[in-house]
Amino acid sequence: MSLKDLSSEIGLSFNALYRWDAHTPSVDNVVKVADYFHVSMDYLLGRDEYIEPIMNQEAVHEIAAECANLTNQTLASLATIEKQLKKYM
Repeated sequence: MSLKDLSSEIGLSFNALYRWDAHTPSVDNVVKVADYFHVSMDYLLGRDEYIEPIMNQEAVHEIAAECANLTNQTLASLATIEKQLKKYM
């Protein structure tokens, strides 16, 4: 994802993100970016290397089992949703 795309997605100016290399970002801007990527502010600022998984493996298996009986139309809708969710992975 480019900085331009990210700035558009979260409602910040491109320059606000671009300046992070040289200037300390505002807390509000860090929160926006951390929330968008579902990571902690410490991770985003390089203070923590661990990203806690959003779902554990057991939850993924339960969801997969429930999806086994879905119709083709529902599966097509889920494929569209998957494309949108990929930006968080």
